[in-house]
Amino acid sequence: MRALLTRPRFLLIVAGVFTAYLSVLVAKRGANHGDHAGGVAGAPTSAPPQGHARAALKEVEAGQALSLIGPSLVSTPEAANDVVFLTVAAAYGRCAPAHAHELGVMAARARLPVLAGLTSVLGPHTGSRSAWLAGIRELAARLPCDGPVDLSIGSFRQRVTLSGYVAAFPDSYFDPSLTSASAEFAGRSLAERATDTCNGVAYAVLPLDAPRAWQCTALRAQARRRVTGLCSGTADAAAQQIRDVVMRLPSTCQ
Repeated sequence: MRALLTRPRFLLIVAGVFTAYLSVLVAKRGANHGDHAGGVAGAPTSAPPQGHARAALKEVEAGQALSLIGPSLVSTPEAANDVVFLTVAAAYGRCAPAHAHELGVMAARARLPVLAGLTSVLGPHTGSRSAWLAGIRELAARLPCDGPVDLSIGSFRQRVTLSGYVAAFPDSYFDPSLTSASAEFAGRSLAERATDTCNGVAYAVLPLDAPRAWQCTALRAQARRRVTGLCSGTADAAAQQIRDVVMRLPSTCQ
């Protein structure tokens, strides 16, 4: 089972460093501007006055430096996934500071290709890395802790709800519009899943690595849940049981 528990150190370092870096910077910015944790951190929210019309969906627009890569985000979903992840991770660190590192840890456990897509589109005409990193930080500082928001980065648009993205992570990395957790998670929070090393085993044998038919997505999710439950057993028995779970899947879903 030791081999199954191994995960790429590079991914863990990248996810952890960037999440921590952005979280700290955004937290400092939030403190200077009097921004406090909202619904994600469990703080109560006041109800709107009776008879008040429902407010229009909030739009948060990126600054000029980050907006330069908007066309690349439209044409390269992998890069868009990275930008949304980094923005949400930094905002989550501000809204729920006690849980600031959980998205980064879970990204490593799920072996997500964090930064691979974004790196592929950064070139001499997209501005400096420090400039777009500052742009992500500034965008995250204005992301609301509660409710949906439309992220606007140049020509790129993405609707996201912070609490929904967190609840559905890591699936939401590939589909940021998700608003609810998968049944695969068995009602466990991101905090619980991020600290469970057996999740690393489940994503190692059944990764979220490529688009598949919806039938496969559901079957693989169910199989990962079974693998997570099996991996705590004795090494030899658990390894065989996990192989059996995978082999019982249709060949196109393995």
